[in-house]
Amino acid sequence: MDGAPVAASLSKTGFLEIAREWKTATVSVSFPKRITREPLPGDPRRFALLDGPVVLAALAATEPELTASSVVTPRYEHQYVEGRDWQSGHFAVRTTQGAVELKPLYEVADENYCVYFHSRE
Repeated sequence: MDGAPVAASLSKTGFLEIAREWKTATVSVSFPKRITREPLPGDPRRFALLDGPVVLAALAATEPELTASSVVTPRYEHQYVEGRDWQSGHFAVRTTQGAVELKPLYEVADENYCVYFHSRE
Protein backbone atom coordinates (compact mmCIF):
# COMPACT_ATOMS: atom_id res chain seq x y z
CA MET A 1 0.00 0.00 0.00
CA ASP A 2 1.22 3.51 -0.74
CA GLY A 3 2.45 5.27 2.36
CA ALA A 4 3.30 2.03 4.14
CA PRO A 5 6.93 1.18 4.88
CA VAL A 6 8.31 -1.84 3.05
CA ALA A 7 11.25 -4.08 3.81
CA ALA A 8 14.39 -3.54 1.75
CA SER A 9 17.68 -5.35 1.56
CA LEU A 10 21.15 -4.38 0.41
CA SER A 11 22.49 -6.28 -2.59
CA LYS A 12 26.07 -7.55 -2.88
CA THR A 13 26.78 -4.67 -5.28
CA GLY A 14 25.46 -2.03 -2.88
CA PHE A 15 22.02 -1.43 -4.36
CA LEU A 16 18.90 -1.16 -2.23
CA GLU A 17 16.43 -3.86 -3.32
CA ILE A 18 12.67 -3.82 -2.78
CA ALA A 19 10.82 -7.01 -3.66
CA ARG A 20 7.12 -6.53 -4.36
CA GLU A 21 4.60 -6.78 -7.15
CA TRP A 22 4.57 -3.36 -8.75
CA LYS A 23 1.40 -1.80 -10.08
CA THR A 24 0.85 1.92 -9.73
CA ALA A 25 2.79 3.29 -6.79
CA THR A 26 4.59 6.31 -5.51
CA VAL A 27 7.95 5.49 -3.97
CA SER A 28 9.51 7.76 -1.36
CA VAL A 29 12.96 6.98 -0.03
CA SER A 30 14.41 8.72 2.99
CA PHE A 31 17.79 8.37 4.65
CA PRO A 32 18.48 9.53 8.19
CA LYS A 33 21.02 12.32 8.42
CA ARG A 34 22.62 14.38 11.08
CA ILE A 35 24.94 17.32 11.45
CA THR A 36 28.38 16.29 12.68
CA ARG A 37 31.34 18.18 14.11
CA GLU A 38 34.75 17.58 12.53
CA PRO A 39 37.40 18.86 14.99
CA LEU A 40 40.60 20.50 13.86
CA PRO A 41 43.68 18.37 14.61
CA GLY A 42 45.32 19.64 17.78
CA ASP A 43 42.41 21.85 18.84
CA PRO A 44 39.19 19.96 19.70
CA ARG A 45 37.47 23.27 20.59
CA ARG A 46 37.58 24.36 16.92
CA PHE A 47 35.57 22.40 14.38
CA ALA A 48 33.69 22.43 11.09
CA LEU A 49 30.03 21.44 10.79
CA LEU A 50 29.13 18.89 8.15
CA ASP A 51 25.78 17.81 6.71
CA GLY A 52 26.83 14.31 5.66
CA PRO A 53 29.90 14.93 3.48
CA VAL A 54 28.99 18.59 2.80
CA VAL A 55 30.84 21.33 4.70
CA LEU A 56 28.47 24.00 6.03
CA ALA A 57 29.43 27.66 5.96
CA ALA A 58 28.20 30.18 8.52
CA LEU A 59 27.16 33.46 6.94
CA ALA A 60 29.12 35.57 9.41
CA ALA A 61 32.15 37.85 9.28
CA THR A 62 33.75 36.32 12.39
CA GLU A 63 34.13 32.75 13.65
CA PRO A 64 30.92 31.89 15.53
CA GLU A 65 31.05 30.53 19.07
CA LEU A 66 28.70 27.68 19.97
CA THR A 67 27.68 26.61 23.45
CA ALA A 68 26.66 23.18 24.71
CA SER A 69 23.02 24.23 24.26
CA SER A 70 23.44 25.44 20.64
CA VAL A 71 21.03 23.62 18.34
CA VAL A 72 21.24 23.41 14.56
CA THR A 73 17.73 23.75 13.11
CA PRO A 74 16.89 22.79 9.51
CA ARG A 75 15.35 25.47 7.30
CA TYR A 76 14.08 22.66 5.06
CA GLU A 77 15.10 19.07 4.44
CA HIS A 78 16.78 17.69 1.33
CA GLN A 79 14.22 17.05 -1.35
CA TYR A 80 14.32 15.36 -4.71
CA VAL A 81 12.41 17.77 -6.95
CA GLU A 82 10.69 16.70 -10.18
CA GLY A 83 12.87 13.59 -10.48
CA ARG A 84 16.16 15.36 -11.02
CA ASP A 85 17.19 18.22 -8.69
CA TRP A 86 18.35 18.08 -5.08
CA GLN A 87 17.58 21.02 -2.84
CA SER A 88 20.44 21.46 -0.41
CA GLY A 89 19.78 21.76 3.28
CA HIS A 90 20.01 25.19 4.84
CA PHE A 91 20.15 25.55 8.61
CA ALA A 92 20.19 28.10 11.40
CA VAL A 93 22.18 27.89 14.63
CA ARG A 94 22.03 29.99 17.79
CA THR A 95 25.52 31.25 18.68
CA THR A 96 26.77 33.51 21.45
CA GLN A 97 26.58 36.33 18.86
CA GLY A 98 22.96 35.51 17.88
CA ALA A 99 21.34 33.39 15.18
CA VAL A 100 23.52 32.53 12.18
CA GLU A 101 22.45 31.03 8.86
CA LEU A 102 24.31 27.92 7.62
CA LYS A 103 24.41 26.72 4.04
CA PRO A 104 26.58 24.40 1.97
CA LEU A 105 29.99 25.90 1.28
CA TYR A 106 29.62 25.28 -2.46
CA GLU A 107 26.63 27.69 -2.53
CA VAL A 108 28.53 30.63 -1.01
CA ALA A 109 29.32 33.46 -3.42
CA ASP A 110 30.21 37.09 -2.76
CA GLU A 111 29.33 37.03 0.95
CA ASN A 112 31.21 36.84 4.24
CA TYR A 113 31.45 33.33 5.64
CA CYS A 114 33.28 31.09 8.09
CA VAL A 115 33.68 27.33 7.97
CA TYR A 116 35.15 26.91 11.45
CA PHE A 117 33.39 27.33 14.78
CA HIS A 118 34.67 27.30 18.33
CA SER A 119 33.14 26.28 21.61
CA ARG A 120 33.70 27.34 25.20
CA GLU A 121 33.64 23.83 26.63
